[in-house]
Amino acid sequence: MSERGRPGRAPRDVPAATSQLLSLLLPYARRYRSAIVLGALFVVLTNVMAPLLPLSVKYGLDGLRGEPTDPEFLHRLFGSWGWDTPRARVAFYALAAVLVTALAGTFRFAMRYVITGASRYFERDLRDDLYRHLLSLPRRTFDRTRTGELMARFTNDLEAVRMMVGPALMYLSATVVNLVVSLAFMAQLSVPLTLYSLIPLGLIALTARVLSREIHDRSEKVQEQFGELTTRVQETLSGIRVVQAYTQEQPQARAFERLNHNNIDANMALTRVVGLFMPLLIAFVNLGQILILWIGGQRIVAGGMTLGDFVAFSLLLNMLIWPMVALGWVVSLYQRGVASLGRLGAVLAEAPQPDAGRGAAAHEIEGAIRLQNLRFAYNGAPVLADVSLEIPAGSTTAIVGATGSGKSTLLNLIARAYEPPPGSLLVDGVALEAIPRRALARALGYVPQETFLFSDTLRANLLFGVDPVDPERAAQSERALAQALEAAQLRSDLEGFPEGLETFVGERGITLSGGQKQRVAIARALLMDPRILLLDDALASVDTHTEEEILRRLQQARAGRTTLIVSHRVSTVRHADQIVVLQGGRIVERGSHDQLVALDRTYANLYRMQQLEEELARADA
Repeated sequence: MSERGRPGRAPRDVPAATSQLLSLLLPYARRYRSAIVLGALFVVLTNVMAPLLPLSVKYGLDGLRGEPTDPEFLHRLFGSWGWDTPRARVAFYALAAVLVTALAGTFRFAMRYVITGASRYFERDLRDDLYRHLLSLPRRTFDRTRTGELMARFTNDLEAVRMMVGPALMYLSATVVNLVVSLAFMAQLSVPLTLYSLIPLGLIALTARVLSREIHDRSEKVQEQFGELTTRVQETLSGIRVVQAYTQEQPQARAFERLNHNNIDANMALTRVVGLFMPLLIAFVNLGQILILWIGGQRIVAGGMTLGDFVAFSLLLNMLIWPMVALGWVVSLYQRGVASLGRLGAVLAEAPQPDAGRGAAAHEIEGAIRLQNLRFAYNGAPVLADVSLEIPAGSTTAIVGATGSGKSTLLNLIARAYEPPPGSLLVDGVALEAIPRRALARALGYVPQETFLFSDTLRANLLFGVDPVDPERAAQSERALAQALEAAQLRSDLEGFPEGLETFVGERGITLSGGQKQRVAIARALLMDPRILLLDDALASVDTHTEEEILRRLQQARAGRTTLIVSHRVSTVRHADQIVVLQGGRIVERGSHDQLVALDRTYANLYRMQQLEEELARADA
């Protein structure tokens, strides 16, 4: 386990005002404003064309009954064409209905294609921005946030936001336009009936207002449970070898089963509310139809409206049924989207790693490091206290000490994985915070305590730090690759790989041994041609013979480089220019190997203990 300690859970997302959350979407809305305007146009055209079908039925029915109610210009046109007969009128309005249906279908397709397509591009851009932002976040963020929770944001939450800005917005705008247009046509047919039809619409609006808050809260719970579920799967699969080695398959399965049940319970709680919403909406719509049938039938009998008027009015009201029923689905999508947007907003609100606007360029860094009363703490727990140290450029400094003494933390601060206090860590006399992060990274070669390899070829992992768009470095990389392989003692291992450098190493380098992974990491760092080389217990998994050969090669490779080596083995550090002994976050000894052995304190005790262990191992052999 690394010295940073056990990472905790991410803090619960802080709720933000809905308007504040929706403001996150404005840059993307501006980017696709042309598609939004075009989609809005198709929404209007679709819903303006749709009511023309009931009107065609009205005029056809009235003409068939010998009670033509055509608009005046059509009435004169039929007379001049000789079509002033019931049969001709019905044929004309039947053809008109076919044409209206075709145009409405075309506009509806265009509406869906444009708006849904824009939401997909919207999702793509938001995912790109979220990924870039995550790459810019400080190490502390990932120490306290579980990977599964971040994966849930990339999958479930992004999809929920896309559904909100795509289908939900499309159906909401279509419902509003359809409502306005249909009510306008309905009022032309009968104002009293139109007023009666508003009763169920008001009940629907009231129901949406009452239940939407409940849908929002339960949607947040669903997203949280999904994050818990994905975290468990990600952690279990990443540590599957440990799970199987300790025969913990059944306990892990039971723990997952509990989370899975909690996830289903949260979804069912949401389903109950959404399920109640839909029947209520349909009941209110049916109430409106019953009112229209009762009151409209009486008006027909009294001669207050024609049969064509009544049928057209009923068709217009029916056209409002599915949009109003879909309103419940839209509310659910909106509440889910806002809940997910809040979770995404919490990630995007995380401040990125601080960086300097100017400072030493990569080629200017010589590698002299100075620590001035350096203090550092994790979550309030002190790790380093008043550490002062001079590391000349081109020298080799070894850091030893017990587990938890602050060795890895010191290297992490130099690598700027964490931010040291301002002015406490200088490189070439320049405060670390004043050096551009990219310039510092190009001057560093870092082999961390926990070796990580990507699920790619061995070559891709070795050349990971080489900038592919830098022609000069790319040309040099192949020449440097052979030297790095020799220095890391990987040349002989390549003969055992089925495809040499093109061998696929698997997830996290699972097909390689621990020692091979560490040597790949060393070669990867050397290929950066760094001015400062940081080795954090980088030979812990390597046998003694291989270690000696690597150290001999590294002594040549690190010539002119500032090298810091963290190790528990005295054999690894004994040839360093200076050795620093850390204890409780403080420097308690400093000097060369011979000086510290002569001092006969902590380092000398460690040296004698390891000599005894080696003698016992040789005796057993």
